[in-house]
Amino acid sequence: VDAAVGKPRVNFRETITQRAEFDYLHKKQSGGQGQYGRVCG
Repeated sequence: VDAAVGKPRVNFRETITQRAEFDYLHKKQSGGQGQYGRVCG
């Protein structure tokens, strides 16, 4: 079996360059107790 051996190569790199503002609200009610969640940053 032939195998290619060597250092791993990265095809694409992404770097965080600035702060991002976000505000997500999750509400789900379908009988019963329901779900609620909020994520801010």
